Amino acid sequence: MLRLMIDRLSQTALCGRCRAWGRLLPLVVLATCVSIMAPESLYAQATKPAAAVSRFEDKTLVTKDGIPLKISYFAGKKGKDTPVVILLHGKKGSRQNFNSSLAPFLNDAGYAVVTVDLRGHGETPLVPGPAVAPGATKSNVPQLKPRDYQAMIPGDLEAVKKFLYDEHMAEKLNMSKLAILGADFSTAIATAYTELDWSKIPWDDAPTVAARTPRGQDVRALVLLSPEGSIQGMNTAQSETAVRILGLPVLIGVGSKDTADKGAAKKLAEKLNPDKRDHIYLETYEGGLRGTGLLGRKLKTEDHILAFLDKYVGKSTIEWRDRRSRLER
Repeated sequence: MLRLMIDRLSQTALCGRCRAWGRLLPLVVLATCVSIMAPESLYAQATKPAAAVSRFEDKTLVTKDGIPLKISYFAGKKGKDTPVVILLHGKKGSRQNFNSSLAPFLNDAGYAVVTVDLRGHGETPLVPGPAVAPGATKSNVPQLKPRDYQAMIPGDLEAVKKFLYDEHMAEKLNMSKLAILGADFSTAIATAYTELDWSKIPWDDAPTVAARTPRGQDVRALVLLSPEGSIQGMNTAQSETAVRILGLPVLIGVGSKDTADKGAAKKLAEKLNPDKRDHIYLETYEGGLRGTGLLGRKLKTEDHILAFLDKYVGKSTIEWRDRRSRLER
């Protein structure tokens, strides 16, 4: 029987300054107005493995800088009440790391799921042009430059968010119930995009900030597998501080013998939890596996992820709403 994750985690203080504080401060007030109902126990019930691979649809999105971004979309079945998860692979990985494992598992549990080939990985090229041959898993990691990692945030992730907006407006999911999972290097992409998402100022269509129609503020939870303390060209400390300021729940997973970790997972858990609250979770798994390698190994990683998502996203009471400005309806 699973133990409560909350009793197993280390939580200590965070310090640091965030360049985006001025933009985020009014949204912190907005965030405190959002009530997310949850069960008292994170692990109320054990979950069962996915019985079969769920059906998905491969799609090509185009980023604002012209990259044909390949994704796989596992549609939900709850209409406009469907929560959604974006899954980001790690180094030299692709969306295929999830398409026959975690993605169908979450989809069978009621989530819409988007798996992504970030630029320079899988079937997504590093530069504008035709997509890579179907089924490709080779990456261009040696060719990736700091600007390429930076472009994944306003380019790749924003393209995915636009796709989710369209699905939201078609009442096929609720984009306000959004979580992002990152693995090793993409944990920095996930946190940086969360900062960007929450820095978007709502439409000026109501007297108060809390009543205005949001343009962002949708990422409600993060799952970070083997988080990296630094990535080329990115200020990870700034994004982590933004996540801490917003008080978003985070599940961090790491291998107990991961030699590449060097204490990064524990340090991040400590940074994110200055008040020793119960919304930051650090889960250690036996062995030296890293990133997506923690999945599919009978380590109960998938069970922990699902229980966490159910608590903070799946069972959220945030209602679907029209995301167009009231002035344009």
